[in-house]
Amino acid sequence: MAHFGRWSSIFLNEIYQLKWFWRVLFFFILLVTTTNLLFSKLAAQLSAHASELQRDINQLVIWAGLAAVALFYTWLSLKILDKRKFKSVGLAFHGEWKRELLFGVLTGAVFALAVLFFLWIGGYVTIQATTSAFSTAAVGTLISIGLWFCASMFNELIFRGYVMQTMSEGLGNIAATIFTSICYGVFQGLSSQGTILPVINTALFGFIFCIMYFRTRSLWMPLGLHFSYQFIQSYMIGAPVSGIVTAFSLFKTVKGNPEWITGGQYGLEGGGVATVLLLGLLYYVSQSKQLRITETMRKIKYEALTTPFYLPKSQQPESSDGDRESD
Repeated sequence: MAHFGRWSSIFLNEIYQLKWFWRVLFFFILLVTTTNLLFSKLAAQLSAHASELQRDINQLVIWAGLAAVALFYTWLSLKILDKRKFKSVGLAFHGEWKRELLFGVLTGAVFALAVLFFLWIGGYVTIQATTSAFSTAAVGTLISIGLWFCASMFNELIFRGYVMQTMSEGLGNIAATIFTSICYGVFQGLSSQGTILPVINTALFGFIFCIMYFRTRSLWMPLGLHFSYQFIQSYMIGAPVSGIVTAFSLFKTVKGNPEWITGGQYGLEGGGVATVLLLGLLYYVSQSKQLRITETMRKIKYEALTTPFYLPKSQQPESSDGDRESD
């Protein structure tokens, strides 16, 4: 560390890399600046004087753009600030990525349908069929798949991707999980109209997603769960998702009172029934043997965390130029 001077300890860690705080700050500034410049005005313009279907298309465009920005800045930060490969963030196509994704999708489906079932048998909601032309249904299906996949990808990359993983290097897994989950609950809960339970439930979701990542070192499982429960709740059930309402759904769920049980305008995931099921799901993912890290991901993460970011010439092997393998 002395190679860089006495101020190096403020900025650099033991492998001659920017400390976690500066890397997170860099990523955050890039993301916030870009999203504000590109999407804040665009969202207002696209929403004005638009039909319901057009608003869904507009939301798809915005979420696709946000996901693309998150993917790009994740790749850029890993390459420049970490000198790591993109797959180290947890999106490697390893031997069990399909199983992890499917497990997440099925878990999300069971959760969404279980919330609906208990609300229905309790008499808190009624379910009505909707009628739409085949062409409208086909377009609505494609829009819903794209919209919720892009929204899930963006949220996982932001809250369980580069920021959380970088924070965990400096603060540890538990502190990083608590901090990012609370931030996730507050961020998503902005549409909860001031009620606290949706914020708590969303934070519980954050804990579940984080546990899934840390137990697999992969984002496929939380991505699958995130996409599945949102898609089913919106497309099949016809309920709001974090306050977002789409134009097309197979069924329409009409909610009664009290809102603290049904979730109100925030969505079924913001109510008391969801709280109980989320606590059960939290326990399950923390104990289930279905969540395990593969040898491929173990090697990828070990290499990413142990390979020096910079080697002074005095420490470089004579036969090596000291550079890592490129992406």
